[in-house]
Amino acid sequence: MNSPADPRSLVPVRIPRCAAVRAGVYALVLLVGFLTGCAVEPPQEGETGQRKRRIIFNGDSAVLMHPGASTVEGFLTPRLEALPGTPVTTISWSILAGDAPSYDSRVQPIYGDGQQLDRPDYMNTYAANLKALVDAGTCPLKIVTDFAHEHGMEAFASVRMNDVHDSFVEGHLSRWKLDHREFLVSTRGLQTAIAEPAFPSSRVANLYATALDFTHQVVRDRKFEIIEEVCLRYDLDGVELDFIRHPVLFKSIFEGGTITPEQVSLMTAFIRRVRGRMDEIGKERGRPFLLAVRTPDDLELSLGIGLDLEAWMREGLVDMLILGGGYAHFSLPVAKMAEAAHAYGVPLYPCINNPGQLMDGKGVEMTRALATKWYAGGADGIYFWNLTAPWEQIRDEARWRALRKRVYACLDDIDDPKALEGTEKIYSAAEEVWFPYAFISSGGHLPARLEPGGQTRFPIVIGDDVPRLEEEGRLGGAELTLELEGAPQALEQLAVRVNGSALEGGRLLAPEAETDPIRITFALPASALEQCENLVEAGLGESSPDRELTLTKARLRLVSGEPSP
Repeated sequence: MNSPADPRSLVPVRIPRCAAVRAGVYALVLLVGFLTGCAVEPPQEGETGQRKRRIIFNGDSAVLMHPGASTVEGFLTPRLEALPGTPVTTISWSILAGDAPSYDSRVQPIYGDGQQLDRPDYMNTYAANLKALVDAGTCPLKIVTDFAHEHGMEAFASVRMNDVHDSFVEGHLSRWKLDHREFLVSTRGLQTAIAEPAFPSSRVANLYATALDFTHQVVRDRKFEIIEEVCLRYDLDGVELDFIRHPVLFKSIFEGGTITPEQVSLMTAFIRRVRGRMDEIGKERGRPFLLAVRTPDDLELSLGIGLDLEAWMREGLVDMLILGGGYAHFSLPVAKMAEAAHAYGVPLYPCINNPGQLMDGKGVEMTRALATKWYAGGADGIYFWNLTAPWEQIRDEARWRALRKRVYACLDDIDDPKALEGTEKIYSAAEEVWFPYAFISSGGHLPARLEPGGQTRFPIVIGDDVPRLEEEGRLGGAELTLELEGAPQALEQLAVRVNGSALEGGRLLAPEAETDPIRITFALPASALEQCENLVEAGLGESSPDRELTLTKARLRLVSGEPSP
């Protein structure tokens, strides 16, 4: 029987095309499996269906802010204790706080030892708990790894490739960065207006001022030694390289320039170096490591920051592709990227970022919609980044347990497309991405200004097989809700069509607060929808020339129905 930590128990064995060393490692694994009677076939549907649809849970280590996190039990309680019994198959745990390790590192000072002293109180708690765990020999990364394996899950070390929280959190900047400002993309120091461009021609924000410039060998070496260390010292199943935290790797990008072929070559050489060392260590221990990368939304956007994903996959350098920062959920080109990744045998895991907080409190319904849409597009599983709530700083235990239960409901049945059928879902039109992440995210269709006599068109993509579910009695109808800003009187001239059919009888929803937008809901039959792009058209009549509306959101709710006997 496969051990919980065996990558083969969750990922089909494949031989990368251009990696002779890796071929030897995998041959060794297959031989061990044969001699010990372990199964090596890819997981099948049924009992192992959960493993075929891997659910990755990324933890950002903020649990160390919890006052009780100085012990193993106190560390596990806020987030991880609730994961057994969910569809989560992999815990990918962040091992850096800013530029400093949040595990028992022997190659760089851990967080708190190399920082300034004027940290916020919650980060002082973080540093004190980290030190207490390390001093007790119960390092956070070891706790996570042991917990994952005990409960049949994988453990990955998540390495933030260029975290810049130290650009706006006082006292977060490491001593090394303070002493080596020549390796940063900017010498401006802490930034307060993080939404402003770094330079007039730049696509990025001042937020990235403390990012390290990977042009320098010493910068690449510092990141490499962290990856090498955790592979040597911890019983990990894999490593995740998180390029979304944060996606500025070169000074030229910060200053508004473009990526050069030389910079692309530097990053590809870095990935080759990481892959090669992981394979060496994996061969020595008799079990390979998996390498996952979290990248911008598509091949072109990734190449725009220096990451040649296609070359990495073609050379067999990566085992898993985690797609996107989770800022453009409903415009993420999953079908296109699944086709590109699967051509090289690489499974694809689209990223959901913090459902519940970024989804207007509709995290469960919108997560179901995304999963259904993404599975239909060829995704191999789902990656949850920052599936959290602020319970680290809540003293009322009953309150934070109730909060966690509500947030973790996003995980229910998320690994099984069949179980998601007929459940209530909320699909959305693609919306504008917050400026600091727009340059690595796929574009949206909203907001859009509705002008008299004009018309705005945009798609809402549905992953459900609507005609079949309606025939089976598992859909009870649908509702389209539009959020608008502007003159309420203009609603009299608002005309809306879905797939060419006019919607009538819109119901104006009462605002809950004075600052709430205008919201209007239309009921429509499920038969008006298709399992693909559904074209929404919205416009104003020409008889109100002085009135305008801006359409900011469009949400399509599928109402669950009772299945027919």
